[in-house]
Amino acid sequence: LEDKVVSVVRVPHPRIVTASWDQTARIWALTSGECTTIFCGHQRQLSSAVLSSDGEELLTASLDGTAKLWAVEGASCLRTFVGHNGGLTSAAFGPDSCEIVTSSEDHTAKIWCTPSGTCKLTLDGHASVVASASFSPDGQQVITTSHDCLTRLWCAKEGRCLRELAGHREKVLSGV
Repeated sequence: LEDKVVSVVRVPHPRIVTASWDQTARIWALTSGECTTIFCGHQRQLSSAVLSSDGEELLTASLDGTAKLWAVEGASCLRTFVGHNGGLTSAAFGPDSCEIVTSSEDHTAKIWCTPSGTCKLTLDGHASVVASASFSPDGQQVITTSHDCLTRLWCAKEGRCLRELAGHREKVLSGV
């Protein structure tokens, strides 16, 4: 497979975060364009990378089936989240960064406790790859999109599906 950048995120800090098929995430200085930090440790391509709201932690998702939480200062891996049975398609922080959500090729999304690394809930109901998952601004719901052409809204505390949105005729890749 050729190396590809698969995700670019502009953050409120003067830097840019990228995730690549070269199995790394990078932070770039916005003003100079120089790479300031490289995060290595995944065994397969990355599908996403995102900074915490305070900019002190980085969350990456990989096709190796894991998400990793990194300290931006020093680029050290703080925690690895393992539990999906397929590659990860996305990972996102909750509003207070105490929870994360991951989506996977295994047709599920999972909500994790960031400090402990334990899986709190598995959101199971899609019939195909879950392409993305993200928290609502208040952290009470999670939205998932899927290759099954559906978008689902879930209760983030109980893991039950609150609403199913149907209408797309092809894969749904993202939703906010």
